[in-house]
Amino acid sequence: MKLKTHVATALAATPLAASTLGGVHFLLMGAVFPDTDLIVYEDGHRRSLLHSIEVPLAIYLFLRFVRIPYFIYDMPIAYYAMCFVIGWLAHLLGDFIQGGVNSLILKKKIGIKKFCWKKYDGTPAGTLVDILFYIAGFWGVYVGIISKGLHLAFISIAVAWGGKAINDFIIMALMVYAAVIIEAMM
Repeated sequence: MKLKTHVATALAATPLAASTLGGVHFLLMGAVFPDTDLIVYEDGHRRSLLHSIEVPLAIYLFLRFVRIPYFIYDMPIAYYAMCFVIGWLAHLLGDFIQGGVNSLILKKKIGIKKFCWKKYDGTPAGTLVDILFYIAGFWGVYVGIISKGLHLAFISIAVAWGGKAINDFIIMALMVYAAVIIEAMM
């Protein structure tokens, strides 16, 4: 799946997962995170731990049921981590639909494996899937970002939409660091 479609998938989850600017930012970081494994795995990158469905699900369950008391910007760290993991799961949902993802428990790829990249990229079926995810993403932007007045989230969206996953992830991490410095100065 294309990175832009992964970003749109995460944006569709915004109304359900993120209620702050930081939450949207971490949601988008999670959406680009799995494809950072492309720096190590050129081919077969969906067999890495980052594309294994059990890893983010285990983290999600841990965050859901274990209380983490530390706060950043008066928001629990668990909230940001949860947004990140939901973005990660949104990415894997897209990959599940287009080619499948790795399962550590089943020791095989699961998902719609016949709808692989050759049948997805540039084909009418692939374009239709992209359009459906873009529409869901636009809905998420309207309901989860515009209606909540989180207009600065468009900076994070532009970065996530921008290019290669590893570059986007590094830029977004630097944006978090800059936000921490700015907040400390205020």
